[in-house]
Amino acid sequence: MYCDLFYLQNMIDVSLSTPIQDASVYQFPLDLVSDLLQQHADVITKVAHENIIVALAPLLENNHPTQEICGFFSKVIDAILL
Repeated sequence: MYCDLFYLQNMIDVSLSTPIQDASVYQFPLDLVSDLLQQHADVITKVAHENIIVALAPLLENNHPTQEICGFFSKVIDAILL
């Protein structure tokens, strides 16, 4: 999972630093994370939750999260509040 997070962080950094102003440049990493969350949500550790949030934060400052990412954030917040 660490390796995946490393590549995810690099992909997000590249998408944010790319001078192309096309929504698909930003949407691809969000879609990829959404797919990963759908496939592996039950095996993601608490540390990985935090790392995913940290990696996504800069990208979500100016872009809308997918439904899966919203659900992921809700689950993490619920776990913190309980």
